[in-house]
Amino acid sequence: MMRMLWVVFIFVLVGVAAALLRSRQVAAQAGIYRLEAERLDVRRRLWAQQLRMGRLRTPREIQLHRQNWALHLLPPGAPNEEHVVRRDR
Repeated sequence: MMRMLWVVFIFVLVGVAAALLRSRQVAAQAGIYRLEAERLDVRRRLWAQQLRMGRLRTPREIQLHRQNWALHLLPPGAPNEEHVVRRDR
């Protein structure tokens, strides 16, 4: 009888240990899933920023910003006969 109780006790311990290991495995998988989702979100934001930067570097956008900021941009080597216009004055 005592031997039977020990066997049942050991089976219960093995079952509890298996359940704990399984719960930790599920938690680890959930963490991996969250990290993967975050990685994909970072990649999506990076692509969006690269597209925005590409749009801002088009000649039309550069011209718009130059006009909005009152910048007088000259090509390299051009004589600078104009004065600098400041927006804060």
